[in-house]
Amino acid sequence: MLALVITGFEADPSRITEILGVEPTYTSRAGEPSRTGRPHRKSQWRLSVDDRMDTYEDHERFLDILLSRISGRGARFATMREVVRPESVHIYGGLYVDTEFQNAIGLTVEQMATLVECRIEWGVDIFDRTSDTG
Repeated sequence: MLALVITGFEADPSRITEILGVEPTYTSRAGEPSRTGRPHRKSQWRLSVDDRMDTYEDHERFLDILLSRISGRGARFATMREVVRPESVHIYGGLYVDTEFQNAIGLTVEQMATLVECRIEWGVDIFDRTSDTG
């Protein structure tokens, strides 16, 4: 999974959708019950590719999918930050790899340019596939 996540804001998540002009895959409001029944601690707006990432190529493809949805929207992200004032705007996900082999992950110049244009942080957790039970 790889997701663009905007968290920690007071506004209704639909305000982010309106400003960015992008439909999210998930939203939640602080205080609303989560799937587990516990209240969400923070509001969230998320655009995700929900398939599992097993290779560098998966990461590159998923990131391209996300970034194609927001490319050229730097001014909209700036407006969203001014209006909504989120605590965090980032892309994150989990990559499952075989640790017995050398693994690497990288970003293309075009991917980095879109992240910079929209001022989005990026990170990936790396998991050992051999210890994965699912």
